[in-house]
Amino acid sequence: MAKQLTYAIEPGGPKRVTIDSRPMWQNCQIFFDGTLVGTIPNYTALMAGLDFPLPDGSILRVLYTNKFLIGQFHVLRNGKPLPGSESDPNVQMRNAFLVTYAVGVYDIVVGLLVGLFNVKFLATMGVTIWSSLIGAIFLLLAYLTSRGSKLALILAIALFLFDTLVSVYLGHSLGVDFLIRLVVLIPMALGLGGIKASKKQEN
Repeated sequence: MAKQLTYAIEPGGPKRVTIDSRPMWQNCQIFFDGTLVGTIPNYTALMAGLDFPLPDGSILRVLYTNKFLIGQFHVLRNGKPLPGSESDPNVQMRNAFLVTYAVGVYDIVVGLLVGLFNVKFLATMGVTIWSSLIGAIFLLLAYLTSRGSKLALILAIALFLFDTLVSVYLGHSLGVDFLIRLVVLIPMALGLGGIKASKKQEN
């Protein structure tokens, strides 16, 4: 089933680029201001990268990368990510903040459930009242990340990795839970690149 991806070409501007994404990227059409400018023939071609000239003289490049289990769909105009696309530094920073914030809220809630109501199911997963304190730290780091602090995000990643390793060592983070933690870690890691690119653009 096709899904339309729409992007502006400048921050705050109207969405002028439309991409019809399909399973395995088979024959996906690309439109600029409603005019067809090209087609993505398949996934293999997308992995190699495709360039399409736009009516305004700029070049639209689409590319899918998959490094270290991290897949990312890039939409660039003259080498710069389109606002709202996956490789847009602002999107990467926002995703890192939201994930870090979610981890903090989760830790606070489960910690309070164990500390105040002695929920045994959570206790068997290694959750204690101290989880709430760790959650509060994640919330602080999430806020600092939203303000563009690379150090805060590095500390959040380090704390998350440490917590994961402790859980694995104690036998609490195995199987599906470990995969969930890995999925959570991906946007946090991408956020580091987003902060770096954002600061580079500002300079």
